[in-house]
Amino acid sequence: MYYKSCSVGDPVIWTNGQSGDSIKVTSTSNLRAYCNSTLENPSEVLFINFDSFPQKPSIYQANINPLYNCNGDATFFLNASCQGYRPDAIWQDDRLGLQYYSNQVGIYSAKCINQCGTSDSSTVFLTENTTPKPEAKVIYPTQFLCGNNQIQLTTNFSLIKNDTLKQQLEILWSNGSTDTSTIVSGAGTYFYRLKKFQCDDYFFSDTVTITNGAEPPNISFGSINLNAIRNDSIDLCSMESFNLIAEGCTGGTIAWNNGETTPQILVNQTGTYYATCTLSCGTSQPSKKITVYNSNNCQIRPPIFSSSSNPICNSTDKVLLTATCTNSTLKWKNPADSVKATVSVPVGYYSAVCTVRGIESLSSFVNITLSTNSQTPAISSNKTIICRGEDATLVATGCFSTNTIWSNGLTGAVIVVKTAGTYTASCYNACGPNLNSNTIIIRSDEQFPSYISISGLPNCYPDSATLTAVNCSSSSVVWSNGATTPIIKVGPGAYSATCQNICGFIVNLAEVIISSNQNSLPPIISVDRNIICGQEKAKLFLNGCQGRNIIWSSGQIGNEIFVGAGTYSARCTNGCDTSSVSNIISVMEVMYPAAPSIFADTLIVCGTEKTVLTTNGCVNGSLVWSTGATSNTISVGIGIYSASCQNLCGRSPNSNLISIQSGPRPAAPVISASKGLVCGIEKSTLSSTGCTNGTISWSAGLGTGNTKLVGAGTYTAICTNSCGQSSQSNAVTISSGVFPSAPIITSNKNIICDGDSATLTASGCSGIINWSNGMSPTQIKVAVPGTYTARCTNSCGTSSNSSPITINKFFKPEIPLLTVDNATIAIGDTATLSVANCGGTVRWNNNSLGNSIKVTDPGIYSAICSNICGTSNTSETFEIFRESTAYRPIVKSNKLVLLRNELATLSFENCISNILWSNGLTTNSIEVGAGTYSVSCETSFGYFSSSPIIIFENCGELCVPIQVRKIR
Repeated sequence: MYYKSCSVGDPVIWTNGQSGDSIKVTSTSNLRAYCNSTLENPSEVLFINFDSFPQKPSIYQANINPLYNCNGDATFFLNASCQGYRPDAIWQDDRLGLQYYSNQVGIYSAKCINQCGTSDSSTVFLTENTTPKPEAKVIYPTQFLCGNNQIQLTTNFSLIKNDTLKQQLEILWSNGSTDTSTIVSGAGTYFYRLKKFQCDDYFFSDTVTITNGAEPPNISFGSINLNAIRNDSIDLCSMESFNLIAEGCTGGTIAWNNGETTPQILVNQTGTYYATCTLSCGTSQPSKKITVYNSNNCQIRPPIFSSSSNPICNSTDKVLLTATCTNSTLKWKNPADSVKATVSVPVGYYSAVCTVRGIESLSSFVNITLSTNSQTPAISSNKTIICRGEDATLVATGCFSTNTIWSNGLTGAVIVVKTAGTYTASCYNACGPNLNSNTIIIRSDEQFPSYISISGLPNCYPDSATLTAVNCSSSSVVWSNGATTPIIKVGPGAYSATCQNICGFIVNLAEVIISSNQNSLPPIISVDRNIICGQEKAKLFLNGCQGRNIIWSSGQIGNEIFVGAGTYSARCTNGCDTSSVSNIISVMEVMYPAAPSIFADTLIVCGTEKTVLTTNGCVNGSLVWSTGATSNTISVGIGIYSASCQNLCGRSPNSNLISIQSGPRPAAPVISASKGLVCGIEKSTLSSTGCTNGTISWSAGLGTGNTKLVGAGTYTAICTNSCGQSSQSNAVTISSGVFPSAPIITSNKNIICDGDSATLTASGCSGIINWSNGMSPTQIKVAVPGTYTARCTNSCGTSSNSSPITINKFFKPEIPLLTVDNATIAIGDTATLSVANCGGTVRWNNNSLGNSIKVTDPGIYSAICSNICGTSNTSETFEIFRESTAYRPIVKSNKLVLLRNELATLSFENCISNILWSNGLTTNSIEVGAGTYSVSCETSFGYFSSSPIIIFENCGELCVPIQVRKIR
């Protein structure tokens, strides 16, 4: 590098620390030079760039101004990616520039060039663009104009998926509007035209016809079984009635074809139904028509009866009688004037039907009866005495429509007993038992012992006595003295006997002794019952004190006495003495049983459900329920129940009454969904509450269960238990969501300048927009260059990324920095002026364009740099001078023509230093032979080369040398 602006003796100082008029640099540098005496006035910046051999370029279509068809005539905008200092490209047709425009399909190639050389070629094949035409449609909320209303018509421009195509379309509505939407206030046919920028071809949308008048109302259904709807036709067969609703006639009057004028009407007849809407601008066309028919293929189920009690126990009592109809209307036949589902009725015969539009089902009947338990049974027994191991059969007759209960707690018309006792029976039904029957006493053989009785003894005299075998078969008696009659007369002595007792067994009779003192013989006592009840008395009998007085242990006298509970014996006495003690008999008192208390787990049951009845038990007897059961707990259904306690003494009064009644139908359940929106194959969980002890049945054929996994749809449920079926639950609607598609994003510009921003807009997203820079509005402004994408998020998920949009940022150009390869030119020479720091277009003050220009004329040159962000200030000027011969060294020769072996001496003028001859010598003068010679050296004006000089040889004639000037 050279700097020659300092005076002689004033050294040059360089910003890299070197000094001298000329320096060498080995790397890219930005340098200034100073004269030591004037450091405050440095030179301009000198840019030193070291470049490398260029690489093979990549050829690509630029993001801005992408390819697009105009009737098949495509414009291609290609970029060659050349790198390095002052890169450039040369194309297949020798056109220079990094960008290339063409309207022809075919093969294109480019090479990168710089001051170090030329790269290999890259090739690309461009074919015709096949971008499809978008489908253009008009979007409108309604086709009817009324009064001063207006309608906004909108293009489906936002639905065009091709962002490149969308940016290059012009819109023209048939009413002249050029926006994406237009407001119309008059009737007519509207459409729009899409035209491509800078192209002549275009195409049209579909048309929409707007008319004056009211819009027909929308018809919807009230609460109705959806299975009854078929293509706007409804089968009335299984319904009493339903509602039709006309909507969308705000501020107007609804008129139905059946003459009604309310928005909602009740339909209970077959026919065709539709409505019109009348506004200030007129009457609309009829709405869609709803056809109501009756398939007459319905079976109306008769009502189901349930009652709180049947039969009833008193003629003054009443029961709650309930009749239930499903999807129909209840109509009582008896009681004829009742309209309630549940009525309170006395004894009687009742019937009801279910009706649908006057058609009756078959009748259901129920008979509420009165319990007439006025029967008293008669009882009998096959025997009144039972021997050991035997039993007696008791039979009760007279309980024709009721059950039989015995005093020992057993039930049934016939019972078998094995113990002695007093037995009665009574008839009973749900209202309790009636009066007791006659009494039968069953005795055991122990109450009739066989023994020898003595009679006919005179007091204290040894006269004959009469012996009798008591309770013996008369033909079976054998006395110890050989006698065989039941009665014998004997004198003093010991006597015994054998006989067959009343049970047929052979027994030995106790020995008796007849002496002169007969009073030593004890009497034998017996009793009619060993157990007495309450205030009852037992009767004691005595045998064996004939002619003697009797003394009972109770102090009573006589052969027969009545006693209460206790232990009893007797003696015989006369004027002689008193006998020994008789046998001992015990009489036990049993209390009459008290009425028990009974309790129920619940007083309400449904259908075949049961409740458990319990009691506090019987203290002095056995428990007997009004059902005949005898356990402490029983399971029962609907009815009236009581209990009593039974023992040998009889039956207690009835316990408290418990009435078990039928429960009501279950209430409608409440259903809910875990989510109201499902996506794809996603499921929502339906749950139900309020159906205790029942079964949930779901609509849409989902079956039963408290929970269900379902997709989109509307669902209801009913609760069914043994008491019946509830009404329909609330309806839950689960909507179907769609996984979002990638949104379409557009930008109002692809290049921004410093302080500017681009507006990015996302469309085609029904959810939330998420931009790649973290922002979320549908429309955002960005001032940072980069590549932007967007995603759409809804409840079903997040879409893939949209197509990217790249925003490039340019700055207003800096002042160009000029360099020149030759500031002084000779006539015919050129100087190359260059700008290295302009990324846009360089315009020179001689109107030339380009980063570098070649000039052949001296003058003052400057440049400006322009891009889309503006134009720089004018650069500093650079002056090109015309070269003068005074600036160049001059070669002199002492001769121009040489003889053979002769030499010429060459010297120079105007050289100061750095002398270099064209033959490589560096001395001030040289001797040369024939040839062309020049010299280069440092002059006062810089480093220059002289014009050549020619030395000729062997000229026979005078030769005039031709001066040749080098043209650079």
